Amino acid sequence: MKILIVDDKLENRVLLRYMVKKQGHDTLEASDGLEACKLFEIPNDIDLILMDVMMPIMDGFKTTQKIKELASSHHVAVIFVTALDDTETLNRCLFCGGDDFIAKPVNSVVLHAKLVAHQRVIDLHRQLETKNQQLLLHETQTKNDHFIVEKMFQQAMKRNALDLPGLHYNLSPLSLFNGDVLLVTEHRERGIYMFVGDFTGHGLTAAMGSLPVSEIFFAMTQKGLAIGDIAAEMDSHLRELLPVTMFCCAVLLNLDKNRKQLTAWIGGMDSFFIIGNDGKVRKQTAEHHLPLGVHWGDGFNRSVLQLDMQEGDRIFCFTDGVTEATNAQGEMFGIERLQEYVGSHSQIHVSDIIEKIRLFCGEAAQRDDITVAELVCESSKPTLSANDEDHDSVALGLITPPNKKSERTLNRYH
Repeated sequence: MKILIVDDKLENRVLLRYMVKKQGHDTLEASDGLEACKLFEIPNDIDLILMDVMMPIMDGFKTTQKIKELASSHHVAVIFVTALDDTETLNRCLFCGGDDFIAKPVNSVVLHAKLVAHQRVIDLHRQLETKNQQLLLHETQTKNDHFIVEKMFQQAMKRNALDLPGLHYNLSPLSLFNGDVLLVTEHRERGIYMFVGDFTGHGLTAAMGSLPVSEIFFAMTQKGLAIGDIAAEMDSHLRELLPVTMFCCAVLLNLDKNRKQLTAWIGGMDSFFIIGNDGKVRKQTAEHHLPLGVHWGDGFNRSVLQLDMQEGDRIFCFTDGVTEATNAQGEMFGIERLQEYVGSHSQIHVSDIIEKIRLFCGEAAQRDDITVAELVCESSKPTLSANDEDHDSVALGLITPPNKKSERTLNRYH
């Protein structure tokens, strides 16, 4: 340690210097409090101060207060060396910022024990400061990395419209980056395409898979290709890109331009609901295929479901963040409770489902990304003109969007 000895009497300083150096420490000396403060202001890595109490110009109490202010968050131990042993003086030593005291005349064995004890504390503080600096550096690097990735996602979301007639949704990511993804586009001839995906895990790692999926989705839907072929292309890319422990549960839908027929490819998702004009669940689809990105033994299964639709039917898609939402008792919301809820109300909406989940979970923390999307089958002209086929209407659930059309909180919706 580097130890500052503060005493107005030379003989005391000489004695303490001898004892301290004998223990292997470096020393600095000051004859009064003012000189001690000036020495401390100069960068010299002082670790511990042996402080006399009664000194001219500035006593030990005021000097200690000043030095503690100068030290700020840096730990500097102050041991008062005093012949005074009354309770009031000892209380003042500690109250003004002192860490310990030793009586005069100084016993070398006691001083050695004190220095050894404080050196352990000082070493711990040094280790803590080093760890804090490392954490600060890591935090800065992480923020820079997130900033760059966020810009990439924002670039991918430039075409994000989310104003397709009949589309309502909620995106509630668990963290800044969303492992769920919602993609929507309308083709002039083939109608509306919608993709709801849920990548393994959550956060940035899960969100990274959304970029290749969205590129494939918009490139292939722009050409009006079949959803079985789109799912096969996504699966092929994800199997090449993702580790074997990561995959994407997904629903791919194509609602024809007349809003009369729905084609669906389902991989790993629980299901989706079709609710009729009477508010009853008219159709609940079951899991159909394995998730995207899973290594298939006999090739990819492109088979799809064909469902007849009626005017006013509403399609509800959701990720497992809905069914696996858990309350304080550890009970999951569950697919049965969701089906019962949507089937018992004549006009259920996305906002109602989100509110129901919020009430069910109570004070329990959100544990996964939550996505709910509603698409209403209503007759309308396509939002894309003959000359606008290249401009998609997109909902990329990758990061919290800059507008109010998607909220990260559980009880906000569009």
